Amino acid sequence: MKTLKSALLASWIIGLTSGCSENLPVDKGANATGHTAPSASTVKANMAVLDKRPFANRNDFDYARRGLIAQDENYHTKNAEGETLFRAKDFNFIDKMATMRHLQLIQFYGVKQR
Repeated sequence: MKTLKSALLASWIIGLTSGCSENLPVDKGANATGHTAPSASTVKANMAVLDKRPFANRNDFDYARRGLIAQDENYHTKNAEGETLFRAKDFNFIDKMATMRHLQLIQFYGVKQR
């Protein structure tokens, strides 16, 4: 299994380093990272999802905050082999306006009181 992981990692690195060496054109109106505003059809599709799901129900957030005492920004979880599975600081880019509910909820990790 470790050999397979090493081979996959090596092929991934080779793929990253052997890709395009030239700068790709950036769309007009794009921000510094090349992202543009959503198209009208994307906005329409997103609104359709909002109409079908109970996004106004914020109970998940109440449950996630319940009993939260403290958070450590250097918190990380490792598996039995010592490999890092989760690092809280990797999610610092997420703000309260994140569009995906699970990304908003992940910020409530930490020590909790029962």
